Amino acid sequence: MIMAFVVAVRRRFRMAVSILIAVLLPVLLWKPITWTADCMHLALTVWTGAGQLGRSSMPDGSPFAAYDWSVGLAGGPNTFLIYDATDEIVLPLTLHKQPIAFERGFGKDCAGKATHLLGHYYVCTY
Repeated sequence: MIMAFVVAVRRRFRMAVSILIAVLLPVLLWKPITWTADCMHLALTVWTGAGQLGRSSMPDGSPFAAYDWSVGLAGGPNTFLIYDATDEIVLPLTLHKQPIAFERGFGKDCAGKATHLLGHYYVCTY
């Protein structure tokens, strides 16, 4: 940023703009890049069933499934991909209409903290 200002003072505006774009472009593209990576991770996880906790939700018609996205480092955060057809996982626990057993233990830790990813899929980190 300082270098772009110095170049602009020397009246080399094209170079100053180039420097600003080079500095700001990664910052502006950070969110779209991480969202795209998470969507690709979602597709691979659901397609292969990797990291699924418990039985599959599709054959028995249960509208809730959880997948482990944790890296596995000791002391690191626990990250889970959650499929919730009722979309109640983003609500505070007091507003949930389903019984607590419906969310297989994730309701207490993820209620109100899960972030929407795509469709009925949410990411919960705690």
